[in-house]
Amino acid sequence: MGMIVMGSVLLTSAGFSQWVSRFLRQLSAGKIAIEIAVKKYHAGKMIAVFCLSLLGNAFSFISCYFLARSVGIDVSFFTVSGTVAIAGLLNLLPVTVMGLGTRELVFLKLLAGLPHAQILAFSGLMLFVAQIGGALIAMILGHSILLGLKIQRTDSVAKTL
Repeated sequence: MGMIVMGSVLLTSAGFSQWVSRFLRQLSAGKIAIEIAVKKYHAGKMIAVFCLSLLGNAFSFISCYFLARSVGIDVSFFTVSGTVAIAGLLNLLPVTVMGLGTRELVFLKLLAGLPHAQILAFSGLMLFVAQIGGALIAMILGHSILLGLKIQRTDSVAKTL
């Protein structure tokens, strides 16, 4: 929790943004003009975004726990959540496409002692539900939102004629 508070303070600090700008200019040997600007946000909005982020992550960990239970992995909620969080961090490394292989490696190492078939089934379900399912839902919602905007724009153009 302290890291979150410290990160929020640093990211909203004007002095820190100036330091980052100087550092980036030094890295580019002055060839690229890089400036970091800090935008001040209302504290209530930041708290709302933080709470929504926590809620989204909690639902993600809960769904991963139930996916693990569905393939017969009988470990605690915190074990599944920690394993999924570490796998998520390693998925950020641009080593493979969609984290294929890195996620499985993390699961196999951290959930050692469980049957490999169950661990790989869990990983496959996570890939299908979280990434492919999420992409499909985002595509459908994005299409419907864009279609709705197009219909509204058409209606507003028709009203002006």
